Amino acid sequence: MTSLPDAAVQDDQLRRILRIALVIASAVLAVALAVTVLFPTQSFPASRLVPWQLHGMLGPGLDPTTIQTATVVPVDVAEWPTNDKGGQMDDSWLVPVVNYTPTSVIITLHTSDAYESQLRMRTTVGMFDTGGWVQVHLGEPLGGRALLDGSQNPAAPRPYP
Repeated sequence: MTSLPDAAVQDDQLRRILRIALVIASAVLAVALAVTVLFPTQSFPASRLVPWQLHGMLGPGLDPTTIQTATVVPVDVAEWPTNDKGGQMDDSWLVPVVNYTPTSVIITLHTSDAYESQLRMRTTVGMFDTGGWVQVHLGEPLGGRALLDGSQNPAAPRPYP
C-alpha cells in the first residue's frame, strides 16, 4: 500500500512532467507560427507566378529619396501579353500579393483567373518582350526592410537604392 508521502511525491512528479510537456508543446506551436509568418507559402502553381524587377527598359522605377516611406512600389515585368487585337494588355492580368515580416516585404505577382481563362480560350496572341510596369500598393511603407520577389523559391532579394 502506498503511504501518504509517497502519493504526494508521485503527484509532484506528475505535475512536473505535465508542466514540461506543456512547455514543449508551447515551444513547438510558437516555432510553427513563426515559420508560417516569416516564410509564407505560395498558394499558386509555379506556372502562374510572374517574376519582377525594380529596373526595366526605361530605367529604375523607384525614387531613392522616398522609397522608405512610399506605399506604392513600381515593379517591372519583363514579358507582357498581347490582346486578341495584337496590342498590349493592361495590368489586369496580374495580381499582386504582399506579405509583411519584421525584416522584409515580399511581393508575389501571379496571373489573374480572368487571364488564365483567356489563355484557355486562346484569346491572347503572344508576349511583348518589352515588358511593362505595375504599381504595387503596400499596406505599410518599406521602412528599411528588404524587398523580396515571392515568385522565386526561395524569395529573391530585389535591392533598392
